[in-house]
Amino acid sequence: MFKTNMLQHICFTNIQKASFKNQLSPKKYISFSGNDSFEKKAQETDYEKFEKWAYKNCFFHKLPSILNNRKNILGNGFHNIVYEIPNNNDFVIRFRKGQFPFSFEDESEPNVYLKDIEDYNLKRNYGQPIALIIQTRPHKEIEILKKQKGKAHGVPPASVIYDEFGRLRFGEISLHDISRKIQYSKSLKAIARFPISSYEKLLDDIIDIKQSGYSIDYENPNNFLYDEENQRINIIDLNRINTTNKNDFGNILSTIVGNKYSMIYMASAKGTINKADKDETIKNFVTVMDKFIKAMQNKNLKFDTKNYYFRELLENPLCDYFFDETDYTRRMDKLKEMGVI
Repeated sequence: MFKTNMLQHICFTNIQKASFKNQLSPKKYISFSGNDSFEKKAQETDYEKFEKWAYKNCFFHKLPSILNNRKNILGNGFHNIVYEIPNNNDFVIRFRKGQFPFSFEDESEPNVYLKDIEDYNLKRNYGQPIALIIQTRPHKEIEILKKQKGKAHGVPPASVIYDEFGRLRFGEISLHDISRKIQYSKSLKAIARFPISSYEKLLDDIIDIKQSGYSIDYENPNNFLYDEENQRINIIDLNRINTTNKNDFGNILSTIVGNKYSMIYMASAKGTINKADKDETIKNFVTVMDKFIKAMQNKNLKFDTKNYYFRELLENPLCDYFFDETDYTRRMDKLKEMGVI
């Protein structure tokens, strides 16, 4: 997949010379969100931390072997593949599917460099990119992301698991496989145990991300990681946006309760998921909804009733157990009474 012939003689030092010869001091940074640049803070940035580590460990020399080893794959989404970096717990690699970069065919004139793209407006770690590895001839890119804590929440959508012809993608298992159902119930149970303050922090993160000019891919539950040690629901896979839609609270609630997958889970035949397990999952579904909505009330926030996935959620039969109502309109009325729409 990735050529390694010339890399056997190349370390980061050659690439670094091409990368940093035009740097200015003091360094200026420009935010993805379009804000004016500002002088670098005194503390070491994540980009500088990675740059120093890469130089010390000859990262470019090892890159092809990392990408050729499927054991390093952390996530395999619809558009991108994410790899862990061996012996580095702070950063991961992400590149677009179908892109086979970095041949290093001309050692005498390296055509690969490292670029700082860290956005200092973001207040927390959201698994955002901090650096680009860029090949100029032909132009190809690999992103270096901050590594996020937690385990993948829920079950990915069908578009990630199946191709356009309904066939399983390589390395995937069926949506109906028992392991998928166990993953759904296990992750839902985990976040149901989190306190309301965890949901308030999630709402703060959503607001921070939106205000910094990003969107959240809420169609894939795996973009939310549950960190049991710190009782946090962490977000990954941000995208830069130009949109006026700042309110995705309802869509995100739909995602973290597993609205779509809950129907597959509840339809499980006898002998796969028993009644006691289903009852516990219903209880956890209701608990997550309750804590999320109470956090909304505490933050004086409201749902946008135009959110498509939020409207789908309100039609889910499992919502009967939360609202004690089967009628969609009455469910909306109850949300009004709660002050969240």
